Amino acid sequence: MSRLLLLIPLLLAGCAAEGRRQPYQPHTKPSPNAPVAVEPALVTVDHFDRVEAVLAFYGVTATREGPTAIAVDTSISQELMWNYTSKAENRRWLRQHLGDTMGAPPCLQAERAYGVRC
Repeated sequence: MSRLLLLIPLLLAGCAAEGRRQPYQPHTKPSPNAPVAVEPALVTVDHFDRVEAVLAFYGVTATREGPTAIAVDTSISQELMWNYTSKAENRRWLRQHLGDTMGAPPCLQAERAYGVRC
């Protein structure tokens, strides 16, 4: 019984930690040896639209909380945010992995993806 009582707080702490959120922030790495750092210049609606698509591609649970606000799980490190930022700013990666649909109207997206004429 005492073991069970000891496990309850641990289980509750684990449940509380699960689902904790942090704001996504664009990160850059100016040079290979430089540390990853927040890049305020990338706080734009366009960047957040693209990073939202990148996060969805990787299956990252994210909540859009405003035009330039996305909440992600606290398990997302600065290195991962840098990776997502890099992908969101790389037009070639976006085209190769998400198709040439970024910014296109839904009808045109369907036409490009499925060959359906609108």
